[in-house]
Formats: sequence, C-alpha cells, structure tokens
Amino acid sequence: MDACAISASFNQTADSCFLVDGQGTILWLNQAASGFCGRFCEQANPLQLSQVFEPAEVKRIIDTPQYATLQIEKTFQSKVISHSALVINLGSGDPDDERFLVILTSCATKLSGDLHQEELLAAVAHDLKNPLSALFSYADTLLDSPLGSTLSPPQREVIAKIRGTSVRSIELVKNFEILFQMKTAVLSCPKSRNDLNSAVRNVLEYAYRDQSDLQRLTLDLSHGELLVRLERAPLERIISNLLSNALKYSPPHCPITITTRYDHQQAILQVNNKGTPIPHAEQKILFDKYARASAAGRSSGSGLGLFIVKTTAESAGGAVELESDSINGTTFTVSLPCAEEP
Repeated sequence: MDACAISASFNQTADSCFLVDGQGTILWLNQAASGFCGRFCEQANPLQLSQVFEPAEVKRIIDTPQYATLQIEKTFQSKVISHSALVINLGSGDPDDERFLVILTSCATKLSGDLHQEELLAAVAHDLKNPLSALFSYADTLLDSPLGSTLSPPQREVIAKIRGTSVRSIELVKNFEILFQMKTAVLSCPKSRNDLNSAVRNVLEYAYRDQSDLQRLTLDLSHGELLVRLERAPLERIISNLLSNALKYSPPHCPITITTRYDHQQAILQVNNKGTPIPHAEQKILFDKYARASAAGRSSGSGLGLFIVKTTAESAGGAVELESDSINGTTFTVSLPCAEEP
C-alpha cells in the first residue's frame, strides 16, 4: 500500500496521520499531521519520526507486529496533551518492506482511564471504517473485474495483500466498535431470524478468500437452514472472530474445521484447529477482555475477539465452551437458541 493510496483516503481527515517505514522515515503525512509537527519541531514536514517523538515511542511504533494502540503524551504551551495512537502495520512481513500507518487522536484533558481510552478508540475506529472499506472495495473489485485478468501474478499478489490488510484492519475496527457499545450500554441482540450456515459462507466469501487459507478449511455444515435468534452482524462477528483466532494460533498448513449442527433446540457452531493446545491455566482467562494466549507472541490482535464472542453469545441466550488437548486440538463450541426446528 503506497503513499498515494493512503493520501487518497486520509489526507482530509482531522486526525494526524503518518505513513512511515521500518527505519522511522516519514514517507507521507496529512495536513493535520503537518500542523501537529509544526508545534514540536522546526520543520512542519520532518523527514524522521524521531524529530517528532521520543526514541522509545518511535521504537514502540516500528516494533508493532500488525496492530497496536499506544498512549503518547506531548507538552505544548505548558499543557500536557494525551494522544491515543492507533498503529497499523501495512507491510508484507518483509523487514525491508515495512509500512506503518500512525493515526493520532488527541484530548487536552485526562478523563477516567478505561472509558476515556475506549472513547478515543471508538472515535478513531469510526473515522477509519469508511476509508478502510473503500480500500477493500477497490482491491476486491479490481481482482474480480476483467482488468484483473490482465494483471501479472506479482501485481495480483500486491493487490491481494492490500485487500487482506484492509480486511484485518476492518475486523479490528469492528471489534473496538462493539467493545465501546458494551461499555456504554447493555449489548442488545434483537431476536431476528438468521441462517447460521449462510452466515458462515458469507464470512468465508467476504474475509477469507485467500487461497492458502481456503486450502486449510473444511466445512461440515448441517443440511438446509439452521435458523438462530440473533441479528446477522453479531452472528457473523462470532464466526469471524473464532475463525480469525483459529488461523492466527495454528501453523500455516494446519487443518481447520467449521462444523454446524442442530441439538435439542440449539444451533451448534464449532471451530476446531489442530495446532498447539492451549495450557489449562490460560483456558480459564481466555475469554476475559484483552486476554491473549501465550502463543500469541508478537502476532496481531487486540485481545477482544473471544471476549466479544462470549458476551454476544450469552446476550442472545447462548453459551461458548472451550476444549483443548494434544489429541483433538482446540475446539470452540458456541450454542445459540434456534428460531425453529430444522
């Protein structure tokens, strides 16, 4: 994803946006960022991130595996201003091709800890959703259009990476939006009727069309419709978070199986992977907010996915269970009330 694509989406946003490489060189910054830099360094358009931020802050930014939220404080006119920085690694994983999008949202006064941070994250998430969706749509359309058939394999690979990065960023944005909804009000899951099997297929088509991922997936869906009493958006969020979790914490060629079935007025969704089992001590806390397994290392993630799965399922009258061992792998089982018997 180059500076032109970033500029088209973020140049007019009110938040300060920087595109930097793995050495901290600023490749592009928007008008708001230029004004921000003018307060803290001699040049409004600096060449290095270190001209604006402290070395420790620069290191935290360029060490971001894929996503991170950082708190950065700057002093301006004797006033300490707290900035919430959302950092997205846009690179391909190659150290020579690292690209980081840094978006700052500032607040002149410090409010209550968790809620204040989540308010800022929700605001940034809201601003990000439209440009990220546009990037996804452009890449998706290009890959599927007649023009896409004329692209060389390397060109298609680059566009597929743009699409994949956009999808992962959109997934992160959606999780933060849901988190803020949970924080400010009781999560409401209206009792509408939606087909669980159709939702599974839609999530796969939308977010996981990458061939290497599809080769790992096995679907074992029940015949016909499996109607549940849950809105489509939170239903797909459950599926997407569980599948993302399975892909993230299993080896690249490890098989993943998605199963659905009917059982005593309950629709059952199971996502299994044959990766390294989760230690028993970690299983007890894995559904807590911001909890991450020790196997996560520096992989991307917010620690919200399973927390949202559990909270959403329970708000709809359902439940979620986890089983993990060296023989059967790791299986997440979600049960949801059926709208009618299949």
